[in-house]
Amino acid sequence: MLRDRSVRSVMILLLLSLFLFNLLTLLFFKSLVFCFFLVCFLFSVHILLAWFYLDRFLVIPINKVVSALSVFNEGDFSLRIPEFGKNCAGRIIPGINSLSVEMTSFVSGIRNCSKITLDIAEKLSEQSGLLTTGADSQSSMLMQTAASMEQISAGTKQSSDSSRELHKITTSSYDRASHGEAIMEELKSKMDLINSCSDEMSEVISLIDSISFQTNILALNAAVEAARAGSAGRGFAVVASEVRSLSHKTAESAKSIKSLIEITHDNIRQGAELVLAAKDNMTKILSGAEKIDQLTGSVLLATSEQEKGVCQIAQALSELERVNQNNVVVVDELAMSATALGNMVRELDAKTSHIKFV
Repeated sequence: MLRDRSVRSVMILLLLSLFLFNLLTLLFFKSLVFCFFLVCFLFSVHILLAWFYLDRFLVIPINKVVSALSVFNEGDFSLRIPEFGKNCAGRIIPGINSLSVEMTSFVSGIRNCSKITLDIAEKLSEQSGLLTTGADSQSSMLMQTAASMEQISAGTKQSSDSSRELHKITTSSYDRASHGEAIMEELKSKMDLINSCSDEMSEVISLIDSISFQTNILALNAAVEAARAGSAGRGFAVVASEVRSLSHKTAESAKSIKSLIEITHDNIRQGAELVLAAKDNMTKILSGAEKIDQLTGSVLLATSEQEKGVCQIAQALSELERVNQNNVVVVDELAMSATALGNMVRELDAKTSHIKFV
C-alpha cells in the first residue's frame, strides 16, 4: 500500500499520528514525567518509522535508478529496473525503462540504416563504373570530332583567304563607286547651271516680248500722230526716236541670248563628257562585280567542303547523344539511389531528433 503513496502523504500521516498520540497522552495521563517519557517514546517510534519508510521506498529505488543509469552510460541498454509502485521514486522507473527500450530501438535502427547505406554506396560505386565506361566512349567520339574539326579548319582558312581577296575587290569597287558618285554630283551641278541659264534666257525672251509689245504700241501711236498732223507731224519724230531706242535694246537682248546659248552649249557638251566618264566608271564596277562572282564561287566550293565536315560532326554528335542518353539513365538511377540514401538519413535524423546530448 505504501508503494502507491507519495512521500508527502506518508510524512503528513506520520506527523498527524504523532500529534494525535501526544494529544491522547496528555488527556488520559496526569503524570507529567510519564507523559514526557511516553511522548519521547512515541516520537522515537515515529522517527524510526519515517527513516524506515524513506530508506525502503525512496533511497533504495533511487540507488537502483542511479545504478541502472551507470549501466546505460556504459552502452548496455538490456537492463530493466523492476517497477516499484507509484510513489515518487516508483514513477521514475517506468520512464527509465521506456528510455532503455527507445535507445535499444534507436541503436537497432542505426545499424539497419548503416547496412542499407552501405548497400547503396556499393550500388553507387557500380554505377560510377558505368559512367567511367561511358566517359571513355565519349572520349573516342571526341577524337573523331577533333579530326573533323581539322578539316573544317582547313576549309575555313580557304574561305578566309577568299574573303580577304573579296574584301579588297569590294573596297576597290567601293572607291570606284565613290568616284562615280562625285562625277555624277558634278554632272548635277552642271545641269543646275544649265537650268539657271535657261531661266535667264526665259527672262531675256520675256524682255524681248515686252519690247516688241511696246514697239507695236509706239508704232501705232506714231501712225495716229502722223494722221492727225498731216504734213506737219512733229509727234512722229518723237515716236520714231522711241522706236529706235527700243530697237537698240532689242539688239542688246539678242546679243545676250546668243551669249547664253553658247554657254548652254558648252555646259551641255561638258555634261556629255561627264556622262561618258560615268559610263566608263560603271564598266569598271561591273568588271569588279564579275571578279566578285568568281570569288563567290570559290567560297561556295569551300563551303561545300565545310558542309561535309559538318556532316561528320553531326554523326559524331549523334553518337555522343546516344551515349549521353545512357548516361542520363545511369544518372537517374544514381539519383534514385541518392534519394533512398536521403530518406534513410532523414529517418535516422527523425529517430535522433528527440534525443538531446549534453
